[in-house]
Amino acid sequence: MRKARMRPEILIIILLTAWSSARGETDALERFNSEYPPAARRLEERFGTVKGTCRLSEVEPDGSKPGRESTAEFAVGHGYEKVTIRRKVSGRGADAASGEFIYCVRSDTGSTFYLSRMSGADSYLVEGIGSSAVDRSAYVTLFGRFLNAHYGVFGKPLTRSMQAPGYRIVKAEYVTEGESRLIKVDFEVGSQDPRSTISVVFDPQDGWNIRSSDFRTGNTPGVRISTEVSYGPPRIDGFSLPSRVVSRLGSGATSTCDFTDWKFESTPEAEFKMSFYNVPDLVDVPKNRKTLYISMFVGAAAVVFAAALVFRRYGYGPAG
Repeated sequence: MRKARMRPEILIIILLTAWSSARGETDALERFNSEYPPAARRLEERFGTVKGTCRLSEVEPDGSKPGRESTAEFAVGHGYEKVTIRRKVSGRGADAASGEFIYCVRSDTGSTFYLSRMSGADSYLVEGIGSSAVDRSAYVTLFGRFLNAHYGVFGKPLTRSMQAPGYRIVKAEYVTEGESRLIKVDFEVGSQDPRSTISVVFDPQDGWNIRSSDFRTGNTPGVRISTEVSYGPPRIDGFSLPSRVVSRLGSGATSTCDFTDWKFESTPEAEFKMSFYNVPDLVDVPKNRKTLYISMFVGAAAVVFAAALVFRRYGYGPAG
């Protein structure tokens, strides 16, 4: 029996396809290495002083019923991030769940404070002060993961992950979504095996904004954070503005942030202090540090602690 031979023209097509794919990956990697770092710096600098409003909502994993819906105001500046979440619940027990909740984080030290003012109350209560992984992960889980999703992964600018021990690019390639030609980059980070993996889809034609990201931890397979970012038609100073961020953490609820306003305006530094809310400013006094109070968002507690595992193992803390 004669062996089947591959026709020369088919072999040439296969070789050309393989060469074209390899050349495309090389070109995508070269573009990322040369264009992304300065583009990321521009994004971080421009959105380093900003304020705005948004709506936050959740849908349970089985889609049976919506979770809590809230409105929020946020501000970034002077090395701080702050969000004020206003939740209004109707029906039985509404007063116990309705109120105003404030979370403020200092990026360089990771110090945080949490305040609450329940429905009908005249003053704020200090719910938590600290700088632990659990403290910071609570803020990131509830809001931080939405705020910089266009240039970060789970509340951390991607440029910081690129400086972490064990960082390396596994693969870069062009992908197509609709009429857009995007670049997808797969990374590994972490100094211990198994390492975590991050896959990010960028839009190089739109300032290297992130379209989507997927983050998986190495030693905790159940912790997977996937995010999709949509952009609205308004642009300010040439920058596209996120209009919606959809985030899923593992098999938990789908959380959505719909941004309703962005303003590149400064917020007085005093507004990032506890004293602004007429409570003692204890953030910088270690002996007064407390354990995070989670009862106000019991449904998110498991997610917060799962997120804390990510922060502890992969350095999603202050400046690192």
